Amino acid sequence: MHLPHFIFSKRFLFFLSFLLCILFFSYFIQFRETKTHADADFSAENTLVLDKNALFSASNPHFSSTSNPPNKKIILDWTGFFGEPLRKEYQMSVCLSMNCDITNDRRFLRQSSVLIFHIADLKWNDLPDYRHPDQFYALLSHESPANTGHLNLKLAPRGFFNLTLTYRILNPLALSIPMFEL
Repeated sequence: MHLPHFIFSKRFLFFLSFLLCILFFSYFIQFRETKTHADADFSAENTLVLDKNALFSASNPHFSSTSNPPNKKIILDWTGFFGEPLRKEYQMSVCLSMNCDITNDRRFLRQSSVLIFHIADLKWNDLPDYRHPDQFYALLSHESPANTGHLNLKLAPRGFFNLTLTYRILNPLALSIPMFEL
């Protein structure tokens, strides 16, 4: 059997090797993306579409407390923010229209509607020992993923966080960074 002469030309071999490289890298990238997304659970029952008003709805009897004014919801700052409690500016930006209060007093764990865990201050050996199914566990980050990639969120129990608070405007609860005066 005699093969055509063009199969052995440099141009054809270069084209063939280029095509094989493209196929190999596209398969590798597809496998890598599939593996990355397989670790996350994006099924409908674990995906939360949040309405701000539903977050603090008065229709949830679990969160009515005699220690709070009626319909006032509690946001518990579990970790602090770079070692400090969340500043009052957050209370102004988050609670102004939602009738809530932000505290770092862990005695309010059972009455809290939302617990906030700052990504940089999160310690896996310091998690709440109680969780009501209606509570939101929010992961707070003002950093881009490039600056938080070293933190291993895979250590979190499955379904631990059901809300994120980030700088992204498309986030259901986007937090603006407060202005600081020097």
